Amino acid sequence: SASGNLEECDQIISFAEKSINNMRATINSERNEKLAALNAECEAAMAASKDKVNKEIEAALSGIEKDRTVVLESMAQEVEGFCWEIMAKVLDDSEMKDIKAMDDKLFKV
Repeated sequence: SASGNLEECDQIISFAEKSINNMRATINSERNEKLAALNAECEAAMAASKDKVNKEIEAALSGIEKDRTVVLESMAQEVEGFCWEIMAKVLDDSEMKDIKAMDDKLFKV
């Protein structure tokens, strides 16, 4: 009957909407998990790099503060670039643009 067919169509549409919403939620959740993991990885890399740079500078330059600052800034820029490169490999172009638009200083020290 026509009403039975309409009811079945409504059920199919409802199922499709729920499936799409579940898929969106899953994709968002996975993206957020990847971003959190990348952020933690980048923070750890920056912390390790800072520690290593500080030790090398103190031993080699005997406290010349200007040189220390220059080296740290350079290392932070390299780590920041590395973090953005990792994200570019994981995210598609539109997601990358969205994240950069939201916070282009995400990995700044």
